[in-house]
Amino acid sequence: MKSTLLSVALLTSVLPAQGVAWWAGTWDDAVEDARRRNVPLIVAFVMDNEEANDRVVAGLYKDDAFIKATERAVAILACPNTHKPIEQKINGKNMRVCSKFGHATCEAHKQMEMEVRLTFWPDGRVATPTHIIVLPDDTKVGMLSDVMPTGSYVSALKTGRTKLGGRGLTRVEYAQAIELLEQAKAAIAADDYAGSVALLATFDKRTMGTPLAEDALAVRTALGEKGVGLVARAEAAAGSGDWIGALRLLRGGMAAFRGTDLFRILKKADSRLSKTKEGRVAVKLLKAEDRARPSFDKARKHEQERDYVRAVKAYFRVLSLAAGSPLAAEARSRLAALKADGEVAPLVSKVMASQEAELELKEARALLRQRKRDEARAKLQRIVKDWPATSAAAKARKLLESDG
Repeated sequence: MKSTLLSVALLTSVLPAQGVAWWAGTWDDAVEDARRRNVPLIVAFVMDNEEANDRVVAGLYKDDAFIKATERAVAILACPNTHKPIEQKINGKNMRVCSKFGHATCEAHKQMEMEVRLTFWPDGRVATPTHIIVLPDDTKVGMLSDVMPTGSYVSALKTGRTKLGGRGLTRVEYAQAIELLEQAKAAIAADDYAGSVALLATFDKRTMGTPLAEDALAVRTALGEKGVGLVARAEAAAGSGDWIGALRLLRGGMAAFRGTDLFRILKKADSRLSKTKEGRVAVKLLKAEDRARPSFDKARKHEQERDYVRAVKAYFRVLSLAAGSPLAAEARSRLAALKADGEVAPLVSKVMASQEAELELKEARALLRQRKRDEARAKLQRIVKDWPATSAAAKARKLLESDG
Protein backbone atom coordinates (compact mmCIF):
# COMPACT_ATOMS: atom_id res chain seq x y z
CA MET A 1 0.00 0.00 0.00
CA LYS A 2 1.29 3.46 -0.81
CA SER A 3 2.41 5.44 2.20
CA THR A 4 0.08 8.30 1.35
CA LEU A 5 -3.45 8.54 0.00
CA LEU A 6 -4.65 11.02 -2.57
CA SER A 7 -6.21 13.71 -0.45
CA VAL A 8 -9.96 14.03 -0.18
CA ALA A 9 -9.52 17.64 -1.32
CA LEU A 10 -7.95 16.42 -4.58
CA LEU A 11 -10.64 13.83 -5.07
CA THR A 12 -13.54 16.17 -4.49
CA SER A 13 -12.00 18.74 -6.80
CA VAL A 14 -12.59 16.36 -9.69
CA LEU A 15 -16.07 15.18 -8.83
CA PRO A 16 -18.40 15.18 -11.84
CA ALA A 17 -20.18 18.28 -13.02
CA GLN A 18 -22.51 18.16 -16.03
CA GLY A 19 -20.97 16.24 -18.93
CA VAL A 20 -17.93 14.00 -18.95
CA ALA A 21 -15.67 14.51 -15.91
CA TRP A 22 -12.40 14.82 -17.82
CA TRP A 23 -9.32 14.21 -15.71
CA ALA A 24 -7.57 17.43 -14.76
CA GLY A 25 -4.23 16.10 -13.50
CA THR A 26 -1.27 14.16 -14.85
CA TRP A 27 -1.27 10.80 -16.62
CA ASP A 28 0.51 9.09 -13.72
CA ASP A 29 -2.09 10.36 -11.26
CA ALA A 30 -4.88 9.23 -13.58
CA VAL A 31 -3.43 5.70 -13.75
CA GLU A 32 -3.10 5.58 -9.96
CA ASP A 33 -6.67 6.83 -9.57
CA ALA A 34 -7.90 4.12 -11.95
CA ARG A 35 -5.90 1.45 -10.10
CA ARG A 36 -7.27 2.36 -6.71
CA ARG A 37 -10.84 2.69 -7.97
CA ASN A 38 -10.45 -0.54 -10.00
CA VAL A 39 -11.69 1.04 -13.24
CA PRO A 40 -10.38 1.32 -16.81
CA LEU A 41 -9.20 4.52 -18.46
CA ILE A 42 -10.69 5.84 -21.68
CA VAL A 43 -8.27 8.04 -23.63
CA ALA A 44 -9.97 10.35 -26.11
CA PHE A 45 -7.84 11.79 -28.95
CA VAL A 46 -9.72 14.66 -30.61
CA MET A 47 -8.89 17.91 -32.34
CA ASP A 48 -10.65 20.96 -33.81
CA ASN A 49 -11.99 21.75 -37.26
CA GLU A 50 -12.76 18.25 -38.52
CA GLU A 51 -16.26 16.92 -39.13
CA ALA A 52 -15.96 13.54 -37.33
CA ASN A 53 -14.31 15.14 -34.31
CA ASP A 54 -17.04 17.76 -34.16
CA ARG A 55 -19.72 15.03 -34.24
CA VAL A 56 -18.08 13.21 -31.35
CA VAL A 57 -17.93 16.37 -29.24
CA ALA A 58 -21.48 17.45 -30.06
CA GLY A 59 -23.00 13.98 -29.84
CA LEU A 60 -21.11 11.34 -27.85
CA TYR A 61 -19.80 13.64 -25.14
CA LYS A 62 -23.31 14.94 -24.48
CA ASP A 63 -24.90 11.47 -24.48
CA ASP A 64 -26.23 10.49 -21.04
CA ALA A 65 -25.40 6.80 -21.54
CA PHE A 66 -21.77 7.60 -22.38
CA ILE A 67 -21.46 10.09 -19.52
CA LYS A 68 -22.83 7.51 -17.07
CA ALA A 69 -20.45 4.84 -18.39
CA THR A 70 -17.45 7.11 -17.87
CA GLU A 71 -18.35 7.58 -14.20
CA ARG A 72 -16.79 4.15 -13.55
CA ALA A 73 -13.70 4.99 -15.57
CA VAL A 74 -11.06 7.69 -15.75
CA ALA A 75 -11.80 9.86 -18.78
CA ILE A 76 -8.64 11.28 -20.38
CA LEU A 77 -8.98 14.11 -22.90
CA ALA A 78 -6.03 14.55 -25.29
CA CYS A 79 -6.60 17.63 -27.44
CA PRO A 80 -3.82 19.99 -28.64
CA ASN A 81 -6.07 22.98 -29.34
CA THR A 82 -6.88 26.07 -27.26
CA HIS A 83 -10.41 27.33 -26.60
CA LYS A 84 -12.00 30.24 -24.81
CA PRO A 85 -12.31 29.68 -21.02
CA ILE A 86 -15.71 29.86 -19.33
CA GLU A 87 -17.06 29.70 -15.79
CA GLN A 88 -18.50 26.33 -14.77
CA LYS A 89 -19.79 25.17 -11.41
CA ILE A 90 -17.95 22.02 -10.33
CA ASN A 91 -18.63 20.44 -6.96
CA GLY A 92 -20.41 23.60 -5.88
CA LYS A 93 -17.55 25.93 -6.88
CA ASN A 94 -17.21 28.21 -9.89
CA MET A 95 -14.13 27.31 -11.94
CA ARG A 96 -12.66 28.50 -15.23
CA VAL A 97 -12.64 25.59 -17.68
CA CYS A 98 -12.44 24.88 -21.39
CA SER A 99 -15.56 26.16 -23.19
CA LYS A 100 -15.53 23.26 -25.68
CA PHE A 101 -15.15 20.28 -23.36
CA GLY A 102 -15.85 21.58 -19.87
CA HIS A 103 -14.62 20.34 -16.53
CA ALA A 104 -10.87 20.73 -17.25
CA THR A 105 -8.84 23.65 -18.55
CA CYS A 106 -7.36 23.84 -22.02
CA GLU A 107 -3.92 23.71 -20.42
CA ALA A 108 -4.89 20.35 -18.88
CA HIS A 109 -6.07 18.66 -22.09
CA LYS A 110 -3.15 20.11 -24.07
CA GLN A 111 -0.64 18.88 -21.51
CA MET A 112 -2.32 15.47 -21.44
CA GLU A 113 -2.10 15.22 -25.24
CA MET A 114 1.64 15.82 -25.02
CA GLU A 115 2.01 13.22 -22.25
CA VAL A 116 0.12 10.36 -23.93
CA ARG A 117 0.64 10.92 -27.68
CA LEU A 118 3.78 8.82 -28.05
CA THR A 119 2.50 6.22 -25.59
CA PHE A 120 -0.36 5.30 -27.90
CA TRP A 121 0.99 6.62 -31.23
CA PRO A 122 4.73 5.77 -31.26
CA ASP A 123 5.30 7.40 -34.64
CA GLY A 124 3.65 10.60 -33.42
CA ARG A 125 0.93 10.52 -36.10
CA VAL A 126 -2.39 10.76 -34.26
CA ALA A 127 -5.66 9.68 -35.85
CA THR A 128 -8.70 11.50 -34.51
CA PRO A 129 -11.24 10.92 -33.22
CA THR A 130 -9.95 7.77 -31.52
CA HIS A 131 -10.91 6.36 -28.13
CA ILE A 132 -8.65 3.80 -26.47
CA ILE A 133 -9.72 1.70 -23.48
CA VAL A 134 -6.74 0.79 -21.32
CA LEU A 135 -6.34 -0.85 -17.92
CA PRO A 136 -4.17 0.57 -15.12
CA ASP A 137 -1.48 -2.00 -15.96
CA ASP A 138 -1.24 -0.57 -19.53
CA THR A 139 -3.21 -3.42 -21.12
CA LYS A 140 -5.21 -2.14 -24.10
CA VAL A 141 -8.65 -3.70 -24.30
CA GLY A 142 -10.22 -1.67 -27.06
CA MET A 143 -9.69 1.01 -29.72
CA LEU A 144 -12.57 2.80 -31.41
CA SER A 145 -11.65 4.97 -34.38
CA ASP A 146 -13.82 7.52 -36.16
CA VAL A 147 -17.41 7.89 -34.90
CA MET A 148 -19.19 4.82 -33.53
CA PRO A 149 -22.63 4.31 -31.97
CA THR A 150 -22.74 5.17 -28.25
CA GLY A 151 -23.30 1.53 -27.39
CA SER A 152 -19.88 0.63 -28.79
CA TYR A 153 -18.10 2.90 -26.32
CA VAL A 154 -20.29 1.77 -23.44
CA SER A 155 -19.63 -1.88 -24.33
CA ALA A 156 -15.87 -1.30 -24.56
CA LEU A 157 -15.82 0.29 -21.11
CA LYS A 158 -17.85 -2.62 -19.75
CA THR A 159 -15.29 -5.04 -21.22
CA GLY A 160 -12.53 -3.14 -19.44
CA ARG A 161 -14.35 -3.34 -16.10
CA THR A 162 -15.03 -7.06 -16.61
CA LYS A 163 -11.34 -7.75 -17.24
CA LEU A 164 -10.44 -5.96 -14.03
CA GLY A 165 -12.93 -8.01 -12.04
CA GLY A 166 -14.39 -6.93 -8.71
CA ARG A 167 -16.18 -3.66 -8.22
CA GLY A 168 -15.27 -0.34 -9.77
CA LEU A 169 -15.87 2.89 -7.89
CA THR A 170 -17.07 6.22 -9.19
CA ARG A 171 -15.10 9.25 -8.05
CA VAL A 172 -17.90 10.15 -5.66
CA GLU A 173 -17.89 6.65 -4.16
CA TYR A 174 -14.11 6.74 -3.90
CA ALA A 175 -14.10 10.07 -2.07
CA GLN A 176 -16.82 8.80 0.27
CA ALA A 177 -14.80 5.64 0.98
CA ILE A 178 -11.71 7.69 1.82
CA GLU A 179 -13.81 9.81 4.15
CA LEU A 180 -15.16 6.67 5.87
CA LEU A 181 -11.59 5.54 6.50
CA GLU A 182 -10.68 8.93 7.97
CA GLN A 183 -13.75 8.79 10.20
CA ALA A 184 -12.74 5.30 11.36
CA LYS A 185 -9.30 6.64 12.32
CA ALA A 186 -10.89 9.57 14.16
CA ALA A 187 -13.21 7.18 16.02
CA ILE A 188 -10.19 5.18 17.25
CA ALA A 189 -8.54 8.37 18.44
CA ALA A 190 -11.75 9.25 20.32
CA ASP A 191 -11.89 5.77 21.92
CA ASP A 192 -15.06 5.01 19.96
CA TYR A 193 -13.97 1.50 19.03
CA ALA A 194 -17.45 0.22 18.21
CA GLY A 195 -17.97 3.23 15.96
CA SER A 196 -14.68 2.52 14.19
CA VAL A 197 -15.64 -1.11 13.62
CA ALA A 198 -19.00 -0.04 12.16
CA LEU A 199 -17.32 2.48 9.85
CA LEU A 200 -14.80 -0.12 8.69
CA ALA A 201 -17.63 -2.56 7.97
CA THR A 202 -19.30 0.04 5.76
CA PHE A 203 -15.95 0.79 4.10
CA ASP A 204 -15.44 -2.93 3.38
CA LYS A 205 -18.88 -3.25 1.86
CA ARG A 206 -18.34 -0.28 -0.46
CA THR A 207 -14.80 -1.12 -1.54
CA MET A 208 -14.94 -4.91 -1.83
CA GLY A 209 -13.01 -6.09 -4.87
CA THR A 210 -10.95 -2.89 -5.22
CA PRO A 211 -7.33 -2.22 -4.25
CA LEU A 212 -8.65 0.50 -1.98
CA ALA A 213 -10.00 -2.23 0.33
CA GLU A 214 -6.40 -2.96 1.37
CA ASP A 215 -6.15 0.48 2.99
CA ALA A 216 -8.32 -0.71 5.88
CA LEU A 217 -5.62 -3.16 7.00
CA ALA A 218 -3.51 -0.45 8.63
CA VAL A 219 -6.56 1.00 10.41
CA ARG A 220 -7.54 -2.45 11.69
CA THR A 221 -4.01 -2.99 12.94
CA ALA A 222 -4.16 0.32 14.82
CA LEU A 223 -7.55 -0.65 16.23
CA GLY A 224 -6.22 -3.98 17.49
CA GLU A 225 -3.20 -2.32 19.08
CA LYS A 226 -5.47 0.15 20.87
CA GLY A 227 -7.65 -2.72 22.03
CA VAL A 228 -4.73 -4.59 23.55
CA GLY A 229 -3.84 -1.55 25.65
CA LEU A 230 -7.36 -0.90 26.90
CA VAL A 231 -7.05 -2.84 30.15
CA ALA A 232 -3.94 -0.92 31.20
CA ARG A 233 -5.53 2.39 30.20
CA ALA A 234 -8.70 1.58 32.13
CA GLU A 235 -6.76 0.63 35.25
CA ALA A 236 -4.76 3.85 34.98
CA ALA A 237 -7.98 5.87 34.66
CA ALA A 238 -9.49 4.18 37.70
CA GLY A 239 -6.27 4.78 39.60
CA SER A 240 -6.58 8.50 38.89
CA GLY A 241 -10.20 8.51 40.07
CA ASP A 242 -11.93 8.42 36.66
CA TRP A 243 -13.96 5.27 37.21
CA ILE A 244 -16.60 6.23 34.67
CA GLY A 245 -13.93 6.79 32.04
CA ALA A 246 -12.36 3.45 32.91
CA LEU A 247 -15.59 1.52 32.48
CA ARG A 248 -16.41 3.39 29.28
CA LEU A 249 -13.07 2.36 27.79
CA LEU A 250 -13.63 -1.27 28.65
CA ARG A 251 -17.24 -1.38 27.50
CA GLY A 252 -16.49 0.42 24.28
CA GLY A 253 -13.82 -2.18 23.64
CA MET A 254 -16.17 -5.03 24.53
CA ALA A 255 -18.72 -3.77 22.00
CA ALA A 256 -16.05 -3.47 19.31
CA PHE A 257 -14.23 -6.75 19.92
CA ARG A 258 -17.19 -9.00 20.67
CA GLY A 259 -16.52 -12.60 19.65
CA THR A 260 -12.73 -12.31 20.01
CA ASP A 261 -10.26 -13.38 22.69
CA LEU A 262 -9.79 -9.71 23.53
CA PHE A 263 -13.49 -9.41 24.41
CA ARG A 264 -13.08 -11.97 27.21
CA ILE A 265 -10.05 -10.16 28.61
CA LEU A 266 -11.91 -6.82 28.58
CA LYS A 267 -15.01 -8.34 30.16
CA LYS A 268 -12.93 -9.82 32.99
CA ALA A 269 -11.34 -6.44 33.67
CA ASP A 270 -14.76 -4.73 33.58
CA SER A 271 -16.16 -7.23 36.07
CA ARG A 272 -13.22 -6.69 38.41
CA LEU A 273 -13.53 -2.88 38.38
CA SER A 274 -17.33 -2.92 38.59
CA LYS A 275 -17.27 -4.88 41.86
CA THR A 276 -15.26 -2.26 43.72
CA LYS A 277 -17.00 0.41 45.80
CA GLU A 278 -16.10 3.14 43.31
CA GLY A 279 -16.93 0.90 40.40
CA ARG A 280 -20.46 0.24 41.66
CA VAL A 281 -21.07 3.99 41.87
CA ALA A 282 -19.71 4.44 38.34
CA VAL A 283 -21.95 1.65 37.02
CA LYS A 284 -25.02 3.39 38.46
CA LEU A 285 -23.99 6.70 36.90
CA LEU A 286 -23.43 5.08 33.51
CA LYS A 287 -26.90 3.50 33.67
CA ALA A 288 -28.32 6.90 34.60
CA GLU A 289 -26.52 8.47 31.65
CA ASP A 290 -28.01 5.85 29.33
CA ARG A 291 -31.49 6.84 30.55
CA ALA A 292 -30.71 10.54 30.18
CA ARG A 293 -28.95 10.42 26.81
CA PRO A 294 -32.17 10.66 24.71
CA SER A 295 -33.16 13.81 26.63
CA PHE A 296 -29.73 15.33 26.07
CA ASP A 297 -29.90 14.60 22.34
CA LYS A 298 -33.37 16.17 22.19
CA ALA A 299 -32.08 19.23 24.00
CA ARG A 300 -29.28 19.69 21.48
CA LYS A 301 -31.76 19.32 18.64
CA HIS A 302 -34.08 21.89 20.22
CA GLU A 303 -31.14 24.28 20.50
CA GLN A 304 -30.34 23.86 16.82
CA GLU A 305 -33.98 24.60 16.03
CA ARG A 306 -33.87 27.65 18.34
CA ASP A 307 -36.61 26.14 20.49
CA TYR A 308 -34.84 27.25 23.66
CA VAL A 309 -37.67 26.68 26.15
CA ARG A 310 -37.94 23.00 25.21
CA ALA A 311 -34.15 22.76 25.22
CA VAL A 312 -34.00 24.04 28.80
CA LYS A 313 -36.65 21.56 29.93
CA ALA A 314 -34.78 18.69 28.28
CA TYR A 315 -31.48 19.70 29.87
CA PHE A 316 -33.11 19.81 33.29
CA ARG A 317 -34.50 16.34 32.68
CA VAL A 318 -30.90 15.21 32.16
CA LEU A 319 -29.96 16.79 35.49
CA SER A 320 -32.83 14.98 37.14
CA LEU A 321 -32.11 11.57 35.64
CA ALA A 322 -28.31 11.56 35.80
CA ALA A 323 -27.29 13.82 38.67
CA GLY A 324 -23.57 13.70 39.35
CA SER A 325 -22.64 12.23 35.96
CA PRO A 326 -20.41 13.76 33.29
CA LEU A 327 -23.48 14.07 31.05
CA ALA A 328 -25.24 16.11 33.73
CA ALA A 329 -22.19 18.36 33.94
CA GLU A 330 -22.38 18.85 30.18
CA ALA A 331 -26.09 19.69 30.44
CA ARG A 332 -25.34 22.19 33.19
CA SER A 333 -22.68 23.78 30.98
CA ARG A 334 -25.19 24.19 28.15
CA LEU A 335 -27.71 25.77 30.52
CA ALA A 336 -25.08 28.24 31.71
CA ALA A 337 -24.31 29.16 28.11
CA LEU A 338 -28.00 29.80 27.37
CA LYS A 339 -28.32 31.90 30.51
CA ALA A 340 -25.30 33.95 29.48
CA ASP A 341 -26.65 34.62 26.00
CA GLY A 342 -28.15 38.10 26.00
CA GLU A 343 -30.72 37.24 23.32
CA VAL A 344 -31.75 33.86 24.72
CA ALA A 345 -31.78 34.61 28.46
CA PRO A 346 -35.02 36.70 28.44
CA LEU A 347 -36.80 33.87 26.61
CA VAL A 348 -35.85 31.18 29.10
CA SER A 349 -35.42 32.96 32.44
CA LYS A 350 -38.89 32.05 33.72
CA VAL A 351 -38.80 28.39 32.70
CA MET A 352 -35.20 28.09 33.94
CA ALA A 353 -36.20 29.38 37.38
CA SER A 354 -39.15 27.00 37.49
CA GLN A 355 -37.05 24.00 36.45
CA GLU A 356 -34.25 24.87 38.88
CA ALA A 357 -36.75 25.09 41.74
CA GLU A 358 -38.33 21.76 40.78
CA LEU A 359 -34.91 20.12 40.69
CA GLU A 360 -34.10 21.45 44.17
CA LEU A 361 -37.51 20.29 45.42
CA LYS A 362 -36.83 16.78 44.16
CA GLU A 363 -33.50 16.74 46.00
CA ALA A 364 -35.14 18.07 49.17
CA ARG A 365 -37.74 15.31 49.12
CA ALA A 366 -35.01 12.73 48.64
CA LEU A 367 -33.26 14.12 51.73
CA LEU A 368 -36.50 13.89 53.71
CA ARG A 369 -36.87 10.23 52.74
CA GLN A 370 -33.31 9.71 53.98
CA ARG A 371 -34.30 11.43 57.25
CA LYS A 372 -31.77 14.23 56.64
CA ARG A 373 -34.19 16.84 57.91
CA ASP A 374 -31.77 19.74 58.43
CA GLU A 375 -30.33 19.46 54.92
CA ALA A 376 -33.81 19.10 53.44
CA ARG A 377 -35.07 22.13 55.35
CA ALA A 378 -32.14 24.25 54.11
CA LYS A 379 -32.98 23.34 50.52
CA LEU A 380 -36.69 24.07 50.98
CA GLN A 381 -35.90 27.47 52.47
CA ARG A 382 -33.60 28.22 49.56
CA ILE A 383 -36.39 27.41 47.10
CA VAL A 384 -38.77 29.79 48.86
CA LYS A 385 -36.15 32.52 48.97
CA ASP A 386 -34.65 32.23 45.49
CA TRP A 387 -37.70 31.25 43.41
CA PRO A 388 -40.71 32.56 45.40
CA ALA A 389 -43.06 32.82 42.41
CA THR A 390 -42.72 29.20 41.30
CA SER A 391 -45.05 26.30 42.00
CA ALA A 392 -42.10 24.51 43.58
CA ALA A 393 -41.86 27.34 46.14
CA ALA A 394 -45.53 26.86 47.05
CA LYS A 395 -44.90 23.14 47.60
CA ALA A 396 -41.76 23.91 49.60
CA ARG A 397 -43.75 26.24 51.92
CA LYS A 398 -46.25 23.47 52.64
CA LEU A 399 -43.46 21.03 53.42
CA LEU A 400 -41.84 23.55 55.75
CA GLU A 401 -45.15 24.20 57.51
CA SER A 402 -45.85 20.49 57.92
CA ASP A 403 -42.36 20.01 59.34
CA GLY A 404 -43.22 22.47 62.05
